[in-house]
Order: sequence, then structure tokens, then C-alpha cells
Amino acid sequence: MYRRSRMTGRTRKVLIGVAAAALAGGAFAVSTGMSSAGESCAGLDTALQNNLTFIAGQKANPDALSDARIANRQAVVDLINQRRATAGCTGDVQAQPPAQAPAQPRPRMKARPSPRPRIKARPNRRRRAAGTSSARARPSRSPARAAPRPRPAARSRSAPPSR
Repeated sequence: MYRRSRMTGRTRKVLIGVAAAALAGGAFAVSTGMSSAGESCAGLDTALQNNLTFIAGQKANPDALSDARIANRQAVVDLINQRRATAGCTGDVQAQPPAQAPAQPRPRMKARPSPRPRIKARPNRRRRAAGTSSARARPSRSPARAAPRPRPAARSRSAPPSR
């Protein structure tokens, strides 16, 4: 016995058409910039102000790479202005005045000579004889003692201890 599908050919075609229309509508909405409606004008204004302030600071105190930095930031400013226009932001954004440099540089701390590194003496290690355990051999504490201590005799488990 085979189970027949309850969906007719016409219903299947309508369902595929609706899914294709939803997919096409979503792609159109994303491609036309509908997603930029959620862009925050306050965030764009802050980013624009930060970049304009950076450019003003580079112009006030130029160095060897200032021209390249200014050109890069100007490109960023142009992109931010495009996004502001798309989002409908109308506020006038200007650079903040550059912060005043400190009148006198902070005095540097005198460098102390580094202490001599301490060299730790390596402990004297005995060589292990062949066939000994893998535990590290320790130097003996008393050089006079040469022979190891005798081991106690093993007890037999079968016989009870005598008293």
C-alpha cells in the first residue's frame, strides 16, 4: 500500500510561488537599503565628530605620516556623511577643539640599576644504577651513613601473629 499525497498539483504550485515571492521581497528590501532605517543618527554623529576631531588634531600637530592619516580619515568622513544622508540625519556636526597639551612634560623616574640575577645552585644528583627504580635519587643527608637500613621481615598472612 502506498500513501497518496494530500497536496494537489495546484496547491503545490501556489505554495512554491508564495515562498519565491517572500524570498524575492526580502532580497529587494535588503538591497534597497530598507535596513538602514534602523541606523542611529546619534551614533553616526558621534563617529563623524570623532573623525573630524582626529583630523583637526593631525593638522594642529603634524608629523611625517599626518597627510596619509588625514586622507584616510577624510574617506571615512565621506562614508559617514553618505550613511547620515541615507538615514535622514540633519544635525550639523563639528570637530571638538583639540585638547591643550600639558605645559611641562611629566618628570621621568630615574632608572634604578637592575639587581643581579640570582643563580641557584643545582643540587648534586647521583646517577642511577641500571635496573633501579625510576624515582629520582636524592643526595643523602648524612655522609657517614653508607649502608641502607635493614627492612623488617615480612609477616606471613596464613599464620596469626604470636604473642
